Amino acid sequence: MAIVGAEVVLFVKDMAASRQYFGRALGLPLTYDGGEFWVTFDIGGCSLAIHPGGSGQSSVDRTGITLVVDNIVVERERLNALGAGFGEIENPHPGVTFAPARDPDGNPIHIKPKL
Repeated sequence: MAIVGAEVVLFVKDMAASRQYFGRALGLPLTYDGGEFWVTFDIGGCSLAIHPGGSGQSSVDRTGITLVVDNIVVERERLNALGAGFGEIENPHPGVTFAPARDPDGNPIHIKPKL
């Protein structure tokens, strides 16, 4: 298997407040700064990403799991052959590439390439 890491994604209401909390209050090292759209921190063997959109009102707000892969194209094909159901590869913002899926309970699962 070529999954090489993981990322937990938190959908947040206030990016600035969340960035300050995780970066300053918790002292997590910043690993990617996508401004108001996407920020990641190192949490030791895993990444924590914050992304706008948290309201608690829909399933989109659920915390998701992102699996980091060496080659997103190859792994998407391999995992889909096993029934994982990953959608098209998306690039919504510079530096952000992923393919989305949902687990049987509707929780978001993504794969993304290793940076």
